[in-house]
Amino acid sequence: MSFRTLLLIVLLAPAMLVGGAMVLGVAIPVPHWGRDYVLRFVLDADTVPPELPDVAGPNEPDRPLVVIDAGHGGRDPGAIGSDREGREVREKDITLALALALRDQLLAQGGIRVALTRADDRILPLADRPEIARLLEADLFVSIHADSAGERDDVSGASIYTLSNAAS
Repeated sequence: MSFRTLLLIVLLAPAMLVGGAMVLGVAIPVPHWGRDYVLRFVLDADTVPPELPDVAGPNEPDRPLVVIDAGHGGRDPGAIGSDREGREVREKDITLALALALRDQLLAQGGIRVALTRADDRILPLADRPEIARLLEADLFVSIHADSAGERDDVSGASIYTLSNAAS
């Protein structure tokens, strides 16, 4: 094999592969410790404001507004585990069910306006999630996640994300 061919294979082919993926905006799954991580290449420097969801509840702007974010969604399942019967459980399904239930509870109590970043199984860019809360001028932003520690059963806990325009 010639030096040129070897150089092409070792140096240029990977660069062309990554460059082509960047141009096409392709996500490349990379397996790591039993979980898949995804590399995403953002090509647009111009950002388009996210589509704002409907606000449910009293039609009174002075009422508190809670924006609930169901983590993950669409092609991003989040953490994947199994229930006691061995059926697959995906974080995106858990977070959506919790977000819908929380919305219903808040609306049933009355006096609070509620918006969901997503009300169905669709992907939403990470940066759009808190931006929706900012654009709606939310009083509270709650992002729901059901994290995983992989195969470690001895690890547990919760993650809580809130929106604050000023440090607390």
